[in-house]
Amino acid sequence: MFKKAWIVGTGIALFASGCVSSAPDEDNSDHSNEALHASAFDYVCENGATLQIVWLKEKAKVSFNGEDWILPQALSGSGARYADEEREVWEHQGKLRITVGKSSPLLCSPVVENPPI
Repeated sequence: MFKKAWIVGTGIALFASGCVSSAPDEDNSDHSNEALHASAFDYVCENGATLQIVWLKEKAKVSFNGEDWILPQALSGSGARYADEEREVWEHQGKLRITVGKSSPLLCSPVVENPPI
């Protein structure tokens, strides 16, 4: 009887250990691997400027006016907001607002590759 209980208990323990997975590494020092698995979104702004954003876990990689930035996620009452001391990108209901320095915010819309007919 003891032998049966030991075998059953060992089998359950082995099965349970196979079901447990470890958490992935949280090393955020290299965004290139993370960006490989993320999609890029293109926007065109009201002044004709274009920008591209890759939404990462808690950061956004922004390409605008020949520069690339990594902006950390920031508090927002609504929408997705990413900002540092100099720049801000705020997406809300499909529209995007970008502010650089003390310039006025630019309103941008997503680029639609194949508009509906």
